[in-house]
Amino acid sequence: MTPSLEDIQTAINRCSRSILAASKEIPSWTPVSSDAETSAGGETDSGGRRLFDDIACDKEIVKTVLLLTGSVEGAKRQVWEYLSGFSRYEWLWKADKTAAYAEFMAKKRSFDDFEAELRKYVEVEMDVQKIAPVHNIGALSLETTPLKHSLKAEAAAWKSQYTQNLHVQAKAELERLIGWMDEMGVKLKREVTDLDTVRNAMGYLKQIRDKEGVIEQEFAPIEEMYAMLARCRAHEFYSCNTNGG
Repeated sequence: MTPSLEDIQTAINRCSRSILAASKEIPSWTPVSSDAETSAGGETDSGGRRLFDDIACDKEIVKTVLLLTGSVEGAKRQVWEYLSGFSRYEWLWKADKTAAYAEFMAKKRSFDDFEAELRKYVEVEMDVQKIAPVHNIGALSLETTPLKHSLKAEAAAWKSQYTQNLHVQAKAELERLIGWMDEMGVKLKREVTDLDTVRNAMGYLKQIRDKEGVIEQEFAPIEEMYAMLARCRAHEFYSCNTNGG
């Protein structure tokens, strides 16, 4: 928390002392007695008394000054209770992203596992977005916008780790299939000049026919991965346009 509660209380105490010190230079507005002399300007002579002397005798003012010296101390418990509510997000910056991802990938993962993991970070971003930009506790106004930006950035970094690796995996699989199709296309375009080339061409056609039965099954996971990435991108676009970035 910046500034700290101690710094806020110190500033309040310093202001109180400065105001009281200034009153020592101001003549008292209350005459010493009913027989007080009147100055040449028509003003009542205070007999050397200062405003500070009157303030020091006023119980209400003294009580207010004492309350000011402990004003923040009284709200400290509420402030720490509010701030402790953010501890549920501490794993975002305390946990090792690389180690967590390695542990996640140590087991064979389905697309549902990936989507559940990504959804977890999306939900964190949405939860953070719901936090009020300003929270008032007594005379204190706690601005949470900088904290919200930091939490969302951490959640985005976690999510990015999974989306980037998922994109690499999807791209590699797609390039593998496209590479096989390009390779078959090149082989089929070769000029047939003898029985060997005819035999080879027939062999390539057989490979293509065999592949036709499973090609959709091989493309399906790739489509799921790109669809998952598209959903994440759509959420990022929505978030940026609903909170100004």
